[in-house]
Amino acid sequence: MGSSSAQRNGGDQANSLPSYEYFVRPVPNADIAAQDYNLSVSIYVEQEDNRVAVNITELNSEIERIVAREDVLRREIAAIVVEIEGGVSL
Repeated sequence: MGSSSAQRNGGDQANSLPSYEYFVRPVPNADIAAQDYNLSVSIYVEQEDNRVAVNITELNSEIERIVAREDVLRREIAAIVVEIEGGVSL
């Protein structure tokens, strides 16, 4: 089996290969050796942070509005049920 010129010359082609952020990057053999030859991608490629920034104050306000609206709807539904059942409305 043939070997590449980089292997024959003891070189490392990592610097000549393309890198794609959060996906793949070439890693020199020395870095792999320093990691005890662990080939887990997460050691060498940083994961993209996909978290969405949330304004907690706005979120809490929206939750309060939803809960208040839910309370109104529950009371309206309860009144309709009482009316259907022939009872007295609340």
